Amino acid sequence: MPPPMRSRCDSRDRIGAPDRCPAGLVRHDFPVTGITRRLARRVGRDFGSHASQVTRRLESLELCGHADVERVLAAVVLCARGDLRRLEDAASLAALDWRDVLVGADLADADWAARLDAALDPVPD
Repeated sequence: MPPPMRSRCDSRDRIGAPDRCPAGLVRHDFPVTGITRRLARRVGRDFGSHASQVTRRLESLELCGHADVERVLAAVVLCARGDLRRLEDAASLAALDWRDVLVGADLADADWAARLDAALDPVPD
């Protein structure tokens, strides 16, 4: 039987210590706060009864040098596709290097804002 396929958001493909940021990025010593309402709605749709658990996990993330928190957290949720194990993989990957999770969620290119609006709601909170 072939090994299971991994998503592009799988943190097991990364090498490095989780407490280190990539060159040029600075780890913030505070957790993420203020999940936007549109992201919270997406979490509710994707995770149903586990939404509060997912929100707590997202709020516990420490991201290396990234100002657009909603974009990174949405990338984590999109990579998870409603699966808690995938959520943890994507969250771990975002903590290592948020740029990889953006690529995995197709939010890394110049049209990322339109893609984010399409995945969530067109008007940010």
